[in-house]
Amino acid sequence: MGKFERAFEAHEEVDDEILAVAYSPATGSVFTGGNSGVIRKWAFWGVRVQEAEFEGHEDAVICFAVDGNFLFSGSVDCTVRIWETTRGYELKVVRVHDVTVQALLVISDSGFVASCAGDGRVVFWDPKIGQPEVATLQTYAQPEEFRALAYVSLNHTILVGCESGKIISFPLPDNMGGGDGDELPQALSGLQTPPSTRGKDEGYESLNLLGRLKPAAAT
Repeated sequence: MGKFERAFEAHEEVDDEILAVAYSPATGSVFTGGNSGVIRKWAFWGVRVQEAEFEGHEDAVICFAVDGNFLFSGSVDCTVRIWETTRGYELKVVRVHDVTVQALLVISDSGFVASCAGDGRVVFWDPKIGQPEVATLQTYAQPEEFRALAYVSLNHTILVGCESGKIISFPLPDNMGGGDGDELPQALSGLQTPPSTRGKDEGYESLNLLGRLKPAAAT
């Protein structure tokens, strides 16, 4: 068993478990979020030093994404908040989901953001830093509960991890440097897929090891 290098108590409240952690190379800081909805900024090197607290979320913070001096935080309160991390102020509140925001991802090629939620929707949006509103670029939907995101730069696709045990890939929208927009999303799953709490796998043509899905509904 490997040994950890160091450990410190970041959230001292008994019921404030750490649900999200991120590192910012731009500031050399670590950010933690949990049940309290408060985001804490920590000095990464040396002794434990809390540098700041970011308050604004009304419920637990469960995911982060970092882009330069900007921190994106997703919450059970159904919002994404964008923070300027050097001075610690909130830039804007983003409302593109109606349920808990499960995962966030900054597309490195463009600076655009992808977010997913338990309602089976992946939303691509332009944060438009310096402007009051964001711009929604594309929404994909499937009868799944989405949990995690990853970006594959090799073929410009987004991988989405599902509660059911599947991984679904979506092409980037045309205006984000992706493909022609006509590709079918692909589902990768085991031979026996754990049942989804949605109860049905409606909309799927195949549940084989490498299956094809019907085209994602785009809005």
